[in-house]
Amino acid sequence: MRETDSEKLLARIPEEAREHAAQILRDAESARKRARTGRLRKDETADQAIELAAKLTVLVVGMATTERANEEAERKALDVLFSELPTKQKAIADRLIEQAARLRAQLDDLAEDIRKNGKTEMFRQSDKVEPYSRERPETGLYIKLQKNFFAVMAQLKELLPAEQMQESDALDAFLRDDG
Repeated sequence: MRETDSEKLLARIPEEAREHAAQILRDAESARKRARTGRLRKDETADQAIELAAKLTVLVVGMATTERANEEAERKALDVLFSELPTKQKAIADRLIEQAARLRAQLDDLAEDIRKNGKTEMFRQSDKVEPYSRERPETGLYIKLQKNFFAVMAQLKELLPAEQMQESDALDAFLRDDG
């Protein structure tokens, strides 16, 4: 793996897991070099690969657990805002709340990535072509998810009774909240 590939990979990993991921990458690179020079037997190479896969699994599971916790916190915040709905409307709202919470958690993750890595990147089609600046795929995805999030939130807001809709300061604050 080229150094720039490693750096890009590490930049996408949450700060709290980055050192662990960097160590996994160093171990993988060391094993690759030893395998190339013939200093590792085939059974040792297989053992190294299994060990690295186990480490990566632990890292990925930890990241997924954090994402689910963020999603759950968003869901609970929305549940409080829509807890007074009649039973029939609450059933509809619950599905929209799940979707909104998932979108909000994804938006937060993408926003953090964009803050760290920027909206654009230098891109090179091949070694024969000069690199050029382009929008990172995460930026476009963020915009699409944000549109979906606001559409879901608009549907939720329409479920509110008229008197509660006028007093929807809590919902508006939730929408404006960046963290």
